[in-house]
Amino acid sequence: MNKLMKKSVLLILTLLVLLAVGSVAAYAAITPAQPDGDGTEADPYKIGTVEELYWFAGLVNGTLTDEDDSAIAADTDACAVLTENIELNSGTFDKEGNYNPKESETPDLWTPIGNGSNRYTGTFDGDGHTISGVYINAPGANNQGLFGSLAAGGTIKNVKMKSGYIEANYFAGAFVGYNYGGTIQDCDNLGCFVYGETGLGGIAGYNSGVIDGCKNTAVITGAADKSEGYIGGITGSNSSDAVVKNCINTGKISSGSSYAYAGGIVGTNFSQVLSCVNEGEVSGSGDYASIGGIGGMNYYLIKDCINYADIIGNMACAGGIAGYNRNNDLAENVVDSEVNNCYSTGDVISADFVAGGIIGYHFAGTAKNSYSTGNVEGFRKDDGIVGYYYAGNGSKAENCFFNSDNNPEGKAGEGVTARTTAEFSSGEVAWLLNDGQDQPAWGQGSNNMPVLKDKLPDGVTAITPVRITIVMPNESESYGYATLGNVLAEYPQGYKFYEDEDYKNLIDTAERTYSADTTIYAKKQSSGIVPQKTLTFDTNGGSEIDSVTENYGKTIVLADYTPKRDGYKFVGWYKDKELEEKIDYAILDYDMTVYAKWEKIEETVDYDTMIVLTVNDKTAIVNGKAIENDVAPLIVNSRTYTPARFVAESLGAKVVWDEKSKTVTITKDETTIILVIDSTTAYVNGKAVKMDASAFIADGRTFTPARFVAENLGASVEWDEEVRTVTIIK
Repeated sequence: MNKLMKKSVLLILTLLVLLAVGSVAAYAAITPAQPDGDGTEADPYKIGTVEELYWFAGLVNGTLTDEDDSAIAADTDACAVLTENIELNSGTFDKEGNYNPKESETPDLWTPIGNGSNRYTGTFDGDGHTISGVYINAPGANNQGLFGSLAAGGTIKNVKMKSGYIEANYFAGAFVGYNYGGTIQDCDNLGCFVYGETGLGGIAGYNSGVIDGCKNTAVITGAADKSEGYIGGITGSNSSDAVVKNCINTGKISSGSSYAYAGGIVGTNFSQVLSCVNEGEVSGSGDYASIGGIGGMNYYLIKDCINYADIIGNMACAGGIAGYNRNNDLAENVVDSEVNNCYSTGDVISADFVAGGIIGYHFAGTAKNSYSTGNVEGFRKDDGIVGYYYAGNGSKAENCFFNSDNNPEGKAGEGVTARTTAEFSSGEVAWLLNDGQDQPAWGQGSNNMPVLKDKLPDGVTAITPVRITIVMPNESESYGYATLGNVLAEYPQGYKFYEDEDYKNLIDTAERTYSADTTIYAKKQSSGIVPQKTLTFDTNGGSEIDSVTENYGKTIVLADYTPKRDGYKFVGWYKDKELEEKIDYAILDYDMTVYAKWEKIEETVDYDTMIVLTVNDKTAIVNGKAIENDVAPLIVNSRTYTPARFVAESLGAKVVWDEKSKTVTITKDETTIILVIDSTTAYVNGKAVKMDASAFIADGRTFTPARFVAENLGASVEWDEEVRTVTIIK
C-alpha cells in the first residue's frame, strides 16, 4: 500500500506497551493522526501535535495498522521535522518522578521511538521546538528515552526537552536510550529527569556515535545499593570510536552505587571527550565510586575541557576532571589514556579516599598541560593535581599547575611533576597551550586554556577563561565561554546587548572584550533593522577567499568564487564537511560555511620505488603490488608514524635491532641511521639529528615520524590528508 493510500485510511496505534516483565500500562485515548509530508529528507513529516507525534512513533516502531487491522511495516528511515512545541503531559515532574498535574491526574506513558529492534535510522529535526512532559516509568526495561535506539546514519538534532521523567533499568537518556552509532546534535535537556541503575545520561544513556553541541540542565541520578553504574550529564558511557564534543552540563549528577562511575559529562569514557564544560555538582555516596567533573572513569582521551563545579564523594576516587584514569586494556590493543589541556576550579572532596584537582586515582596513562585552582581534600590532605599516583603502570603527570587556598604550596601529589608559582624563574612559561599558537575564542572549534599570568616572556599574552552569561528574553539563561579578546559578535545575532536588565546601557560595539565573568542582557532588534548574515569559504587547502556579509535572505552565486590549488582541479562547493551535498547557490538565511572539494591531478612520475601506506591499514602498495604488513601506520598527537623496518627494507636498506641498547640501525650504501627508542635524537652517519617526535615501539614494531627514515635514505614523502595516505618515492 503506497503512502497516499495509507493517508486516506484510519490508522490505529496499539496503545498497550510492555514496560517490564509482567507489567503492562495503558495510554490515555490518543488517536494518532498522520502529519503532512511523505517522510523523506526532501519532504519530512511535519509534526505539530501530540497525535502526529504518536503516529510517527507508531510508524517507526511498526505498531500501526490499516483499516483492515493489517500491520503496517515499520519505517525506521522516516524523516520528520517539528513545526510546533509539543506537550505530551501538561503537568510537571520532580527529580523523584512525582507528578504535579495541571489537567489530568495520571500522566500518559511514552513508548520510545525506535523501540526494540526497530533502531531509528532517519533524521528527526526539532527545528528549535520543545517537547515537554515525556514520562517513562519502566524500572525493568532498557533503552528508554524519547528515542529508544538510534542506529548509524540516524540523526536527532535541534530539539529541546522540558518537564519530563524517565526511569529505566539500563541505558536511559532524555533523547536516546542507546545510541548505536548515530548523531545527536544541538539538543538541550532543560528539565527531563533521568533515573535508573546504569547507563544514564542527560542526552543519551549509552553512546557509540557522536554527541555534538548538546546541553543538559536536568538532574541525573543513579539508583543506590547497586554494584555499579555509569552516570553522566551528557551520556552514561562513551564507547570506543565514539565522541562527545562541545557539550555543556549544568545539572546535578549523582550516584549511590558502589564502584559507580559518575561524571559531569560522561560516566565512563572509552573514546574521546572534547571541548566540554561542566557546571553541575557531581557526587557519589557509594564505596569506591569514581567521580569526576568531566568523566568518572577515563580509558582514552579527555581534552580541552573545563570543570567549574564541586566534586563530592565519601569512599570515592574524586577528580576535578577524571575520578579514575587508566589504560584501556580491555581492547585488543592497549591504548594510553590521557587528560590534556583541562582546567578545573571546583573543590574536590573525598575525605575517606583519594582526591585530586585533575585526577583522583591515576592508575595509568598521562595527565598533562592541566590546571587546577579548587581546594582538594582527600585522605592524604595535601595532594594537588593527582590524589593517588600508581607508578607501576608508567603513569605520567607533567606540565601541570596547581594552586588553592587549602594547599598554598601547590603540592602536586605523589609522583607528579607539577610546580607552583614560586618555582618558576623569571621569563619561564608555566603553561602555554598548542606550542604558543594564537588561541581563538572558547567554543569556536579550537579551544584554549589559561597560562600563568605573571613571569611570562616578552610577546606572550596570558589567556584566561571568561564566562559570559547571556540572559535572553523569555528564555532560560544561555551560557557562553569566551577569552580575553573575544568579541560579542560571536553571540546570537538579531539582538542588541545591554549592560543592565533594564536595557538602558547599550553595548554598542562588536569589539567589546571581557576580562572577568560577566552577565549581559539581550533584546531583539527592532523590526526596522535588517539583520546580516555571513558566508564563509573553507577552501580545504586552496587559495583563500574573503567571507561575504550581506542582508538576510541574499542569494550568493557560488560560481563567482573559485579558489586555486596546485596539483588539484576544483570540483565545486559543498554544504557539509563530508563533501556529500553539492551547492551552487547560497541563501543567507543563517551564517553558513561552504567547503571546497578537489580532485587530484594525476602526474606521471619516474621512480625506482614507490611505497603507499594508509593510516590504520596494514595493506601497503609497493611498486603497484599489494603487500600485507603486520602493523599499520598510526596518527599519534596529530603526527603520522610509519613502521621503520618496512619502509627501510622496501627502499633496499638493511635493518638491525639491538635489544640491549634499544636502538635500530639502518644502513644503505654510504648512509647509516641510528634510532634510539623514546628519544627525539637520531644519528645519521654519526651526526646527531633532532627529530620532531621520538621513535617508539608498538605491537613489537618500531615507529618513526613518517618522513625521517625515508628522506634520509634519499626518498621524497607526500601526505594526502583527504585519504590519509603517505606516499614514498625514490
